[in-house]
Amino acid sequence: MASRMLWAPLRFRNLTCLKRREVCGRRGSVSIAIGLSAILFAAISGYAADRAVVEQTRALLDEIDRGKNIISIEQKLKQAEQELDDYLRSADKDVDALILAARLGYLAGGRNPVVISQGQPPPNPKDVFRREHSYLDRALRLRRTSAEAHYWKARLYGLRMPIIANGILEMPIVDADQAVRHMREAVRHDPRRATYREALAIYLADAGKTKEAFEVAVPLAKERNPVYVLLKDLNGFPLPDKAIFAETLTQGFRDIQVGSGKIRNFPMLRVWMFALPMTVTEIDAFYRNRWPDFRLFQMDSRRPGNPNYGQFLKFDAKGMEPSTNKSDVDAAQREGILLSVLEFRHPPARVRQMLPIDLGPVYSILTFINLRLIQ
Repeated sequence: MASRMLWAPLRFRNLTCLKRREVCGRRGSVSIAIGLSAILFAAISGYAADRAVVEQTRALLDEIDRGKNIISIEQKLKQAEQELDDYLRSADKDVDALILAARLGYLAGGRNPVVISQGQPPPNPKDVFRREHSYLDRALRLRRTSAEAHYWKARLYGLRMPIIANGILEMPIVDADQAVRHMREAVRHDPRRATYREALAIYLADAGKTKEAFEVAVPLAKERNPVYVLLKDLNGFPLPDKAIFAETLTQGFRDIQVGSGKIRNFPMLRVWMFALPMTVTEIDAFYRNRWPDFRLFQMDSRRPGNPNYGQFLKFDAKGMEPSTNKSDVDAAQREGILLSVLEFRHPPARVRQMLPIDLGPVYSILTFINLRLIQ
């Protein structure tokens, strides 16, 4: 608006002079015009140069998201953070830059375990990303329908923070409810974005809401999206009504499977543990009602302690088909569902405390591992 007000008098004055064929201080007008043009060109050039920082940062983060191996990545991230901070001091209403600043913080924070001493209260995970949330809150005040800002708020809330207490590594989620809430908003504002829908389905499944997670993923079915496929497998597998999702046990076992290299992708959708107030015999009978040939094989009778039982369900045109011999369970190299059932009888109190609720003196832990090949 200011530039229009400055240019208008000069433009109309020169037009008047031309119409009258008079000399109206033409040299002075041209000098002023050249001066203003130089100022405006410098301002536009400076903005373009500063804005280039935003695009360069976006390109760097997109390459990281794609898993590209970047040389001196830590140094580049620090440089990008500094340049973006400098840019935001004069452009604090740039929504794209605010979101990118939060993404940089997401990569940098919450990776190193926090060690707490006995009797020391655990830290509040929300304190780690206060600055990043302030960036995103500002972005949402400026653009209330920004699906991307909601998406990154959900990612910050959905991050698991490594905490070592009494020698035990725990990975509590920052705020599962807020992660789901903001991811719902991201999907609502951009329902066709597969990334947002995948993330919402994963957060819901991680909270044990597997049926709702599958419903969210259904629109991804045409593309044979991995999230949809794995959730379909899980929801197609019958569980006794008494089964309870054992979140703490599941998270620890997922970490073991990933660390050993047995699970290479989507551990949060492949590995599940459920606690059941049932014996192995009762669980075996439950699954025989679905598959008459089903049988839980005792896997290692020589192992001391609680006996471990297993079964391997192969994928076929009908869905899943149980193995009829123990050797298939031992091998378990093909695509399918690997089941393990461990029965506990009168375990010590410290073992029972790991369960979500007290199931009594006799119960079983059913482990579900999806070995489906995902390209």
